[in-house]
Amino acid sequence: MNCPRCGNELDTRSTAGIAAAICGRCAGACLHKDDLERAVRLFATEQGIVLKTLTLLEGPARDTTLPCPQCSTLLQRLTLRGVEVERCAVCQGVFLDEGEGRALAQRAVLAAGEWDRAYQTLLRTVRTWATPAPNLGSSTLGTSPAVAMALSISGVQRPA
Repeated sequence: MNCPRCGNELDTRSTAGIAAAICGRCAGACLHKDDLERAVRLFATEQGIVLKTLTLLEGPARDTTLPCPQCSTLLQRLTLRGVEVERCAVCQGVFLDEGEGRALAQRAVLAAGEWDRAYQTLLRTVRTWATPAPNLGSSTLGTSPAVAMALSISGVQRPA
């Protein structure tokens, strides 16, 4: 199996259950889409972040002239979390140039951290809204369907 970028022979390696074919010349890496997701999750765990969901947010794919090292189909270039990578539409292999895997993992971790902070802020806000109004003995929320849905999603109990 040869590197689609420079043609050098790829060296297959496996670490922590993640298989990748690495180019010794250009440091590119070819791995299956599932292994890429496992690698991003492993990186996140090493940073102390648990990714509940992992969405890589794909941009539109564009054809390239690079052959897939696994099945020889032409790779497509697409943007995942702002990082341009090449992917095979047939075998789901992903080719990462040097540094792209780390950049992709860092952006996924950053997004998870930002999402968690935003979610915690939302929960605090909803809980504040759900507190009884002083001297009224009832919630300041009324019976708004949107508020009721926000409360049910967040798990906040409406005051009786």
